[in-house]
Amino acid sequence: MKTALSALARRTAEPPISWLMATKLAHPKLISLAAGFTDNPSLPVRETRDSINDLLRSPVTGQATLQYGTTAGELKLREWTAAHLQKLDGISAPKIYSADRVLITHGSQQMLYMTTEALCDAGDIVIVEDPTYFVYLGIVQSHGLCARGVRMTADGLDLAHLEQVLESLKRRGELPRLKLLYLVTYYQNPTGITTSYAKKVAALKLLKKYERAAGHPIYLLEDAAYRELNFGNVAAVYDRRGGEQEVRRSQTAATVEKTALAARGFADRVIYAGTYSKPFATGLRVGFGILPEPVEALLDAALVSELTVVDGTGRPVTYPLIPLYDGRRIYMTSAVLFSRKLRHIKANPKVSVSLTDPVAIPVEPFARATIQGDARIVEDDLHAGWETLLPLWRAKEPVIDSFVKMRFGIPLFFERSIIEITPRRVLLWPGADAAEEPQVFELEEAGR
Repeated sequence: MKTALSALARRTAEPPISWLMATKLAHPKLISLAAGFTDNPSLPVRETRDSINDLLRSPVTGQATLQYGTTAGELKLREWTAAHLQKLDGISAPKIYSADRVLITHGSQQMLYMTTEALCDAGDIVIVEDPTYFVYLGIVQSHGLCARGVRMTADGLDLAHLEQVLESLKRRGELPRLKLLYLVTYYQNPTGITTSYAKKVAALKLLKKYERAAGHPIYLLEDAAYRELNFGNVAAVYDRRGGEQEVRRSQTAATVEKTALAARGFADRVIYAGTYSKPFATGLRVGFGILPEPVEALLDAALVSELTVVDGTGRPVTYPLIPLYDGRRIYMTSAVLFSRKLRHIKANPKVSVSLTDPVAIPVEPFARATIQGDARIVEDDLHAGWETLLPLWRAKEPVIDSFVKMRFGIPLFFERSIIEITPRRVLLWPGADAAEEPQVFELEEAGR
């Protein structure tokens, strides 16, 4: 009988890591250097128990801990993560190291999977180090992608070979299928090499050079899972044959070498994947990622967007409204005096939010975007419920405070429903030319 499995499922083989881990667990005395197990005596049992007890001691923190969170992850953890990365890189760039760009995941591997799924279609190309992390090769294989390998040197990628691969793809007309360069940049698995910051910057410049021929951005996916696994003030650099080439008794290589996020002018081309699992406890799967910011920047700056809903006859109807964005969902408000759009949404929750007006969206460089999603109407408290959005509204339009002071003079205007939109799909035109093919990002809602 014909299988009901999807093409992706049919392409997916059992990952070698499953056998490696099962072998280690079946033989507790085995010292496995393949599966990435943490040394048992070093696991922070007491510290973890104390932290959990602190969280669960109060009903307020305990209930919040055990309840669903936001799709992007707990805000405080995202803020801590952004500040931690900025401290590690040793530079001051609040916009680049912003909590709004941080996504908390179930381990960094989920970030790798989600990024690849969002950017790549079957038949697309990714460039990887040769050799590279075998688990990521499994992701490449299951998604039906083609991998092109680039040799390694003592301080990371062989840039001359990278340019040869890019030039070869250009000659064969395959650059439009190239979506990203994947690098394990600290204590690389399996070579142990740490990529120098200078090479990260040079690699970004090479990718940028070939973007025009590709017709779209080419991203650098930096996997920094091992960044904080070091021995204090001793760092060893190994050549490809496994011999020790140099020992520095100062700062570790992970401290010296900044991430690609620090490269001036390239923040929107870097996707950074990190983890708290490796340096803390591998059984606690907590990873994080830094996403490109073009769409978030548009939403944050937009004073007007176009909300399109479907009316009772199936025709699209568009309304100009202020979009308020909290890093997870888009919010708008509507006075009950103008309730037709609310009735349309209740009947058909499929909506789109377009960001198209360079006057109403003062960002440079300007881009266009359309966000498709599901909307719901929140009208539990028409009189005061919308006030929960005032901090977001005030940050964008401080003048709202003067209108709020007049609410008793125009009471019906301030009887307002909230339109809450969960983004599902994003179309982005980086050059703001809607005649060109857009970049398309498929989004998923967590907790489903």
